[in-house]
Amino acid sequence: IRQQAAAISQAMVGSAQAVLVEGRSKKNPAELRGRTENNRIVNFKGPDSLLKLGMTLAALDQQDDACAAFDELEAQYPDVSPQIRRRLGVERTRAGCG
Repeated sequence: IRQQAAAISQAMVGSAQAVLVEGRSKKNPAELRGRTENNRIVNFKGPDSLLKLGMTLAALDQQDDACAAFDELEAQYPDVSPQIRRRLGVERTRAGCG
């Protein structure tokens, strides 16, 4: 069973998957944790992931957590692309971050 599960997981590497973000990784707080449509747990990192996490938290009326995600994005990725930096500014304002 483990070999079959490993083969399925390996086949997913490098592919695009829809992921429901559940929060931060338990092993590495700089990464995010979520589940794929077939219920596989995945950990991933990147400024776009933190931006989307913040946007999702803001949409769920969790402004403090959204602002914390935006702060973390700025702290961990000071050299983000201009597109992400612009969107971060828009989303910070929308969420009411100071």
